[in-house]
Amino acid sequence: NQFKKTPNIRVFDKSLSIFHFINVADVLITKFSSAGVDAIMFGKLVISILSGSEENFSSFEDAAIYIDNYHSLEEILMNFKAYKIKIKPKVCLFQDSISNINNSIGMDTVISKIKGES
Repeated sequence: NQFKKTPNIRVFDKSLSIFHFINVADVLITKFSSAGVDAIMFGKLVISILSGSEENFSSFEDAAIYIDNYHSLEEILMNFKAYKIKIKPKVCLFQDSISNINNSIGMDTVISKIKGES
């Protein structure tokens, strides 16, 4: 596999839970995936790739960074910490709204167990 030779890209066994990947990731790059919501809930930076006709498509609300070209991606990854700090308040609002929706099923408990906190 070509990615195995790149030091900052990890290839995992697909039989593992997505939460293993999210746990070790700094950034999740996706077009749209429920894994993006999971990553946001774990406090990870999510970058959503949009095509030109999708500029109003913001599935993660303001809790993700939306890009439409490689240069934007490169800029974000080069300045990762600054972007993560800049978006943190919006991520917290998104997390709160998701937690409120899922509170009846104990989402906080589920996330704590996945993180190994309880």
